[in-house]
Amino acid sequence: VYESRMFGEDGKVTQVIVLDTRFFRSDLATIPYQMERPPLGVYAPSADASKTMLGAEQWAWLKQELAKPADMRIVASSIQVITDAHNYESWENLPLEREKLYAMLAGREESGLVLLSGDRHAGGIYSDTPEAGGGETFWELTSSSLNYSFSSTERNTEREPDPKRLTDFISEENFGLVDIDWDAKTYTLSMRGAEGDVRVSRTVSW
Repeated sequence: VYESRMFGEDGKVTQVIVLDTRFFRSDLATIPYQMERPPLGVYAPSADASKTMLGAEQWAWLKQELAKPADMRIVASSIQVITDAHNYESWENLPLEREKLYAMLAGREESGLVLLSGDRHAGGIYSDTPEAGGGETFWELTSSSLNYSFSSTERNTEREPDPKRLTDFISEENFGLVDIDWDAKTYTLSMRGAEGDVRVSRTVSW
């Protein structure tokens, strides 16, 4: 179900790329159950170079899409990209594939870039400057869930410490917003509560 669409014109073109991170994905390695292990997932990172996240066809398509001219790119992944803080589904499960993604994103036709993700029943703003990305700093907004809150923000933030997450781990119902300021060449990432109130935000220049 991967897809790409262009919106806007005259120096304000936004490309929205939606990745499929499950249909082509190799089986993930799992962690043996342990009574004393915190309940933060069952998957373990694998260094097996034969495993894939997107599959050869989708990787080739993504490379072609990133070569198209655009002023801003929004890349949506159903699972988190940047974080290493848990063992649920994430790009951390296939670190070689994540390095490939970073390198491909860094090699894109010049544009702004933000990553969007979900799947956690909580949300936050993440940032990292991975070596595979050639020194570029990547930003990710994880937003979820609109209708299923399972914990308090304070408890969830404490439960999952993460140096790559720049905000609290917002666990009440929430949604994310990306506001683009074309004149200033910035975008603002924000997490909003059920009434639209801003819980956390960051502004990024490109």
